[in-house]
Amino acid sequence: MTVTYTSPSATISQDLDQKILHLQWTGVVASAVFRETLERALQLINSSQLLYCVYNIQDLRPMPLQDYDWVAYEFIPKVLQSSLKKVAVLESDQNAEQLSLQHMVYASYTSLNFKLKYVDDIAAALKWFAKKKHAPEEAIAMADAYSL
Repeated sequence: MTVTYTSPSATISQDLDQKILHLQWTGVVASAVFRETLERALQLINSSQLLYCVYNIQDLRPMPLQDYDWVAYEFIPKVLQSSLKKVAVLESDQNAEQLSLQHMVYASYTSLNFKLKYVDDIAAALKWFAKKKHAPEEAIAMADAYSL
């Protein structure tokens, strides 16, 4: 994994060989930073034709409702035009008390052209990304490459 972007609120890493983008949030994020970071992530997805995304919100603090609306009505339509095939979301137990990302954002769409799954850890995300596309030994290689 190569770190492509970092700020006090987020880190974006890419594995171009495995076609994975990892976006990890930390703490309280200002609306402008949240939106700019998501736009940057989408630019990287599009420019590198990435297929998978780990969206790690385990350490993200609650955000204003207008940011969820922005994601639902302005950002997701752009994501639907991207190369993404699977998005794995890592949530913390603290975030479980909030409305889930799926209910807040994806409920606005009757169908998505990528698969969305909530996972407990990065290993589960990588296993899911490798499912059906790769043999088990390739899934292990994917996990090993990701951890570099």
